[in-house]
Amino acid sequence: MSHQYTLNTDSPDIPMANTPQPTIHHPAMGSSPEENLRYQQELYDYIEWQGNAIQALQECIQKLDDIVHLAVQNALGGGARLKVLEPKVNNPTEFSGDKSQLEHFISACKTKFLTQPSLFREGGEPAKVLWASSFLSGVPKSWWQPIQKAYYMASENHMPLPREFQLFTNFAQSLRDLFGDPNLAKNLMTMLESLMQTGTAAEYIAQFEAL
Repeated sequence: MSHQYTLNTDSPDIPMANTPQPTIHHPAMGSSPEENLRYQQELYDYIEWQGNAIQALQECIQKLDDIVHLAVQNALGGGARLKVLEPKVNNPTEFSGDKSQLEHFISACKTKFLTQPSLFREGGEPAKVLWASSFLSGVPKSWWQPIQKAYYMASENHMPLPREFQLFTNFAQSLRDLFGDPNLAKNLMTMLESLMQTGTAAEYIAQFEAL
């Protein structure tokens, strides 16, 4: 439930702003007793004015602190977390076992983690793995189901989690081991050697960088 806090923001009376600073007339040598007495009174008034001004400034500082504190409380809704705006990115395309699409799938998952970290902050690495695994289909999904079941059992019994749930990188590596291209580096090198410019220079550079 959101709570709204209010505070009177009327400015306090500041003597140094609303009351002219007392003038001090320094007596000359051989001044009369009346002039010396007036000087002492002016000096007393000036010291009193300074004291009032300092006190009023302290009250203003305290009031500003209160305003800032209550503004934060209102923004947080009485204790809720302040929502940080994060860019929205597309979810990865389902991975069904096509080895040519595996690295695109893993990259899309990492992009989601980096751009919208609040979605996974509470659950940590297991939350990332559960989210990413929801986009598996076909053979990869069949492979994953027993591991996910083992995760639920381990969580309920306070046992060590399956390796794939401990880090997203472990999950990604298991996918590479089973569904990735075992000759990825060799195949990419072959493609690089045979790469030729058939279109614009920008297209050629993009293909080169992708490989």
